[in-house]
Amino acid sequence: MKNIFKNKKNGMGMVEVVVGSAIISVGILGLIGVYNYYLQIMVHNTPNIQAAYLLEEGIESARLLRDQSWNDNIATLSVATSTQYYLVFNTTTSKWTTTSGNVALIDGLFDRTITASSTYRNSNHDIVPKGTSGATLDASTTLITAKVSWRSGGATTSKSISAYLTNIFGN
Repeated sequence: MKNIFKNKKNGMGMVEVVVGSAIISVGILGLIGVYNYYLQIMVHNTPNIQAAYLLEEGIESARLLRDQSWNDNIATLSVATSTQYYLVFNTTTSKWTTTSGNVALIDGLFDRTITASSTYRNSNHDIVPKGTSGATLDASTTLITAKVSWRSGGATTSKSISAYLTNIFGN
């Protein structure tokens, strides 16, 4: 008698190829989905990274202003009214300056300002809040706060960083 089921083995090979192809396709589609998600996160996080660099640049610019002349650049900033100052880089003199007037947005997106605040110390020379008993004004130390804000998705996002600057050069 002839074996009529002789070629059944070939059909199983075809099923294995289809199942293997499906597994590989699902894996590749999963990798593509993860990559697209990564790109979305990266694009949405870019302004945060740029803002962090602009904040650091703001504090470094204030340090450069201090190094050039405390009396001309830092001591003249209004600490009583919390005036917001814009940093402007003069390409002719290669120096930073401050202005209280509005300037163009950085990269058409970011608004960066700095503010100066008075610093008070106690009898141990520790920095204390204004109004603390025994607090005296330290005219050689100023708290500089850099703030960067930008519009994103119909809302404004702001980040800030602060640093104390002292008149270490006595200028």
